[in-house]
Amino acid sequence: MNEKLVPLQLKFRQELPNIKGNVDYENFREQLERISEILEITGIEEEYMVYATAKADALAKKEWEEKNKGTKNKWKGLGIKACQRIQQGARQALRCAIARKHLQEAFREFTAHLADSPVLQKFCELDEWGVFVCRARVNSNGMNHKFRRK
Repeated sequence: MNEKLVPLQLKFRQELPNIKGNVDYENFREQLERISEILEITGIEEEYMVYATAKADALAKKEWEEKNKGTKNKWKGLGIKACQRIQQGARQALRCAIARKHLQEAFREFTAHLADSPVLQKFCELDEWGVFVCRARVNSNGMNHKFRRK
């Protein structure tokens, strides 16, 4: 598996509601939009997606080698669909972890806030039309170790 990004299929995403007169909402929405811009401009998001794919590929290769000891078969790498799934999950987990840290909320508070907030769902890319899936604790809470101060 080379360490390139796999193109992700665009999903139907919901439009954010037009809310006028609420300064806190407008500020929060602008903050998340700016964070999103920073993630795209700096390439941090893409770098993390490549890292997650490489890590998953190495783990899958190790498991494959253990199961196929003594055979002449060679590891072919992860398939495109698996890479897409891994990269999309990594992107969502990274964005959820950043949003949670930004809001300074505990995991349960954050997931409740995420379920009720179209702005957060859009930022975390969990706003697919008609579907909302709150990531498992391992995915979004497991990102914390990446952002701890040393």
